[in-house]
Amino acid sequence: MIELWTCHFLHWGWQHGLLNAVAAVPPIVAMRRHKSALLFLPFLFVAAPFIALAVRASFAGEYRGASGLVVAMWVFAGVLLRNRVLLVVIAAKLTAEALGLLPSHDAFATVSIAHYAGAVAGLVGAVTKEKARSWPGNGRSALECADWVAAKNLGSATRQI
Repeated sequence: MIELWTCHFLHWGWQHGLLNAVAAVPPIVAMRRHKSALLFLPFLFVAAPFIALAVRASFAGEYRGASGLVVAMWVFAGVLLRNRVLLVVIAAKLTAEALGLLPSHDAFATVSIAHYAGAVAGLVGAVTKEKARSWPGNGRSALECADWVAAKNLGSATRQI
């Protein structure tokens, strides 16, 4: 069970680990500039087993690496920050991978399903984070929430008349 998280820390060699680390830099820098890179921690804790389970369901070999998590970080940061550059770059990478246009690596095999699962996890994580932020109860007292709900209901009732 613990392998659902630890498989992302294992790599096929130092080149594989370095490639994953370098690829994680742009979304971390973007998040630090506009929000907090610490938002990645709870998100990655939940995304890691989802990605590992998706790989296990469709890949017969052993999965090692953080590339699925890195793709999740790109999508999560891109959607949360509404950063088109992050989203276009990761979309181009996933498209090129799906079309077989990217070169293969000598030291390890690319597990594309991890990247696709990471993209889904990033999208779901960012949308969930956005929904939680817009929930009326965040940082408000129960009375303020009741006022907000009443105002929303009153506004919709007057529009129907």
